[in-house]
Amino acid sequence: MHYGVKSLISVHNPSVELYQASMSEMWVQNGWGDQLNGLQAGWIVSPELNEDNHTRLFVLSTRDGYNTSCFTTLCNHFVQTSGTYPVDSELTQISIYEGDEYTLELSIYRDNVTSNWWLLAKGTEKIGYWPKELFPQLNDGALYVAWGGLVTSPPNHPSAPMGNGRRPVDPLSFKRAAYFRDLHVVDASSAYKDPDEKEFQVYTDDRSYCYGMVNAGYVQTMGHTILYGGPGGNDCGP
Repeated sequence: MHYGVKSLISVHNPSVELYQASMSEMWVQNGWGDQLNGLQAGWIVSPELNEDNHTRLFVLSTRDGYNTSCFTTLCNHFVQTSGTYPVDSELTQISIYEGDEYTLELSIYRDNVTSNWWLLAKGTEKIGYWPKELFPQLNDGALYVAWGGLVTSPPNHPSAPMGNGRRPVDPLSFKRAAYFRDLHVVDASSAYKDPDEKEFQVYTDDRSYCYGMVNAGYVQTMGHTILYGGPGGNDCGP
């Protein structure tokens, strides 16, 4: 069982159309079927949600196995506590291909006293929390944690780009692909631990020209790192 996740997420601004969205996120889940509870946080580009093409912080949660879900503070799933770090903040420092890199440091963890799940930025900035009463399946921890990219597009439309819009070429192509680095999980004592390599499973689109993911393992100065992303396109939808 896990009690949180942490990572530094490279920040990008993929080009998406009006009803597309591109997300880079980490999440915790527990439960099955309609009883699944899930909490997600990361960055998103979504003209429909945010009414712009900017890269923004976001959270997403579900109480019923994603039959329904809630973004940011559009419902009562997430309680904003920070007056200086809105949960839909624009991220203005964008990584440049083969150039400067910028990251978003986020943590999701369960408070051992209240059992509420908190979202932290930059290690110590409490952005807000998900109340335990709304997510009973997570009160004893998360069976499943993950890091990765997700895109959405309307039916019969091209699939949106993911990450920086490029597939990772090799495990060390940090300036050419989107990545999550310094991956950690939280144990029962609230300590950050390196993830167990034996527990890692990689899930990608079976059409490798659409999207890809590379588990780079532990990299010196970067910690445990995964690279991901891809262009999407006409043949990449469901």
